[in-house]
Amino acid sequence: DQPGTLTQDLQCSSQTGQTEMKFEREFELAVPAPEVWKALWNIDRMVACVPGCTGATLIEEGRLYQATIVEKVGPFKVQVLLDIEILNAEPGLSLRLRATGKDNRVGTEVSFVLSTLLEPRGEGTQCSMSVDATVVGRLVSLGLALIKLKGNQQMDKFAAALQADFAG
Repeated sequence: DQPGTLTQDLQCSSQTGQTEMKFEREFELAVPAPEVWKALWNIDRMVACVPGCTGATLIEEGRLYQATIVEKVGPFKVQVLLDIEILNAEPGLSLRLRATGKDNRVGTEVSFVLSTLLEPRGEGTQCSMSVDATVVGRLVSLGLALIKLKGNQQMDKFAAALQADFAG
């Protein structure tokens, strides 16, 4: 069973050395939206839920953060230090952020805008996530299919980890 539902087909366009993708997921959490909102701002909980995240640092409360992501994608082990900027936050309702980073060793840059919407559903919360991602560099040589697969897996793993975090 997938923890989330793909609400729109992945859209990819490839130019020389660059791939742009959009991922969307919706999933239920068995806790009220205020609890989900609180968890989204808890660095330790997010590090535990984000696939491949090995650590995160607060730079400026509610505005700037850094996180390190280490993932194997095909033959590459990618390590990216992401600079994360909060673009918009409506407490208990929505969060929008932009993350950018690069792995100089692999020669890849990653950037994405993540939008999260929280909607109360009975005693739980419907969580809708949308990611507009751009990958530039050597990683693109692996092809769109592998990058799409990895992106979909990451969305599913995050949804499952967040659900498990609230369940336990």
